[in-house]
Amino acid sequence: MSIRFAVALRGFDCEGNFISDSGSGPAEFSWSASLQTATVSGTITTRQGRVVSVDMSWEGTGPIEATTNTTTFPGFTGHFVSQRCDAVATGTVVVDGQKLVDGSTTNAEIETLEDTNRTLP
Repeated sequence: MSIRFAVALRGFDCEGNFISDSGSGPAEFSWSASLQTATVSGTITTRQGRVVSVDMSWEGTGPIEATTNTTTFPGFTGHFVSQRCDAVATGTVVVDGQKLVDGSTTNAEIETLEDTNRTLP
């Protein structure tokens, strides 16, 4: 499915110059309802003209953990459900032709968030 993804670049370049840049654009995204796989790939141009390409995949490695939360105040009830599992993320992130990420990490997760909100009179 086609989605919009956002990128935020914050930090210092190799010359010590501060960078604060962001952008968003279309990407291809897929995921399994079992939270065992997810992928995203796309290329965008940031507000300051940097070209950012992302090609990442996640593979679930642990059990699914579910969390629910209900928030209520006068005229509103919100029910929120989160499901997540640990994952291995693998892929590349390239900014202006330079690879910033190339490989895999176990410091990753796949998560879904669903909310059901009701506004009452």
